[in-house]
Amino acid sequence: MHTRSYVAVAALLALATALATFGCSRQPTTSPLMRDLHRPAPTPTTPTDTTPAPPTDTTPTPPPVPPTPPPILPIAFLGADSAWAGSTGHLRWAIGNEGNAPFQVDWRLECGLAWPGLPTTGSLLVPAGSTAPLTIPVDVPGDAPTGMVAFGMTVTRPDSTPTTAYGTLRVISNQPPPPPPPPPPPPIVPVAFQYADSVTAGSIATLHWSVSNEGDAPFTMHWTLEARPGWSGYPLTGSVQLLPRATAPLVTTSSVPDSAGPGMRRLVLTVTRPQGLPPASADGWFIIAR
Repeated sequence: MHTRSYVAVAALLALATALATFGCSRQPTTSPLMRDLHRPAPTPTTPTDTTPAPPTDTTPTPPPVPPTPPPILPIAFLGADSAWAGSTGHLRWAIGNEGNAPFQVDWRLECGLAWPGLPTTGSLLVPAGSTAPLTIPVDVPGDAPTGMVAFGMTVTRPDSTPTTAYGTLRVISNQPPPPPPPPPPPPIVPVAFQYADSVTAGSIATLHWSVSNEGDAPFTMHWTLEARPGWSGYPLTGSVQLLPRATAPLVTTSSVPDSAGPGMRRLVLTVTRPQGLPPASADGWFIIAR
């Protein structure tokens, strides 16, 4: 009796276990462990750089280096305003002392022209390590022409070392400007053809020339007249006396052959020149009428 009861209870338990197993296979998993098993693996990421940034440079920028001061010169010209003729001009100078103690210098102002009151002299105490200004008035002559006038300023230090600087003053004249220079004289032409009258065959042709002496002493000029093309009786020669740098007329005559045909005939006059200059020539012509 008891054995049957145990067998029945065991059968019921087996049946309940089978049903429970079948039901679990049809339901979603709710266990946290099972959910973690079915969850996809996380994507790997780059680790964050945790290195601290370098500190900002807070050092102030140093100020720019100041420029080197100009050297102190013993004497320098500073300038001068323009001055009218008959007025007073003022020349401005700077006298320097680059040493550590003041000293006195002697100065002398000279002009490039013979102006009254110049040269003029004086002295000046110059502080240590600095320059001392000096303005010197000058009387401009009333007849001074317009233009730039040069001045020289010399300073002598206690050690007897002289130094000179130069400056200029622009002068404005109240006089009318001078007339322009005369034009240069025209050049001297040793020989030139002037004119000739028409002639007929068998007559005499007269040609007029001018000859000049280019030298500064009296000169005997020799001349030669040639026909182009050549005629019988040519060349003709002669000479003429000329004063220094003087011009004189010269007349030559030529016999025209009876057989000469009508038309223009060419002649060439060649002359000697002073001071070893080469000979000069000029062409002349005349017309043979019918």
